[in-house]
Amino acid sequence: MSEYIKTLGLVIKQHDVGEADRALVVLTKECGKINLWVNGARRAKSKNLATSQLFCASDFVVFKKLDTYKLKSSEVVEPFFNLRKDLDRLTFATYLVKLTNDGIQEGCEEGVSDIIKLLLNCLHFIANTDKNPELVVHIFEIRFLSIIGFEPHLNEDGMVEAGHGTMRLSESAQKAIQHILYVEYKHLFGFDVSDEVMGELKRFCKAYVKYHIGKDYNC
Repeated sequence: MSEYIKTLGLVIKQHDVGEADRALVVLTKECGKINLWVNGARRAKSKNLATSQLFCASDFVVFKKLDTYKLKSSEVVEPFFNLRKDLDRLTFATYLVKLTNDGIQEGCEEGVSDIIKLLLNCLHFIANTDKNPELVVHIFEIRFLSIIGFEPHLNEDGMVEAGHGTMRLSESAQKAIQHILYVEYKHLFGFDVSDEVMGELKRFCKAYVKYHIGKDYNC
């Protein structure tokens, strides 16, 4: 028996199948990360053409039969069109959805609402503002890893666990990480860092992501 579910979802992976269909990986508030099949998504007159695009956030109505999700209807909430107009923005955004997909197990619902909120806001800042996209990426990396259970621990002497070893960070870099981890969400993006601190965050995040996710991303 089919079960209809209405949920906000964000497309984090897409794959064209056959002549017109599309297989999606969607991060949803109600079901966690799901594989979603969209019949005829790539047809010019398809009502689901826009909502089956990578990065698109939509209100989905899906039905589940056994372990399969299929799309009944959808309505765009935020398409993030600007991400496709700039190669750098597109590269950063693509990395974020790849990291999200790799870091979350299918069907896992724990923390998903927080992750969707974080990802939507990061994509917004990358697509629509002048905020340094590299800083936005590091905000996502640190907060996301914390949500999925890999919160970094700073020692009093400025050392932080980074992969298989430790890394010494400046006081400013430590404060940036603490801000990202613990500040109220409405203030999460309300800071900037120097080029020196940005370099520290980049080295730390690269090592930390590789250790916990098991991949070395080119971003």
